[in-house]
Amino acid sequence: DIRHLDEESKWRCVISGNDIMEYHKVSGKMVGQIKTILETAIKNGIISNTYDEAYKYMKDINIDI
Repeated sequence: DIRHLDEESKWRCVISGNDIMEYHKVSGKMVGQIKTILETAIKNGIISNTYDEAYKYMKDINIDI
């Protein structure tokens, strides 16, 4: 349904790329990968789309640079 697709295209994760860069000290593709992990967790109901819960989840993401 077109409305559903429109709503999904407007949806945004509450954690910004800047939040990710500041906490994890990364840039570029790594920011996108972390954001994808967060978005997937939110869309799958693992965490809610609230800043506090998403930020806490982001802090637990292990990255290998």
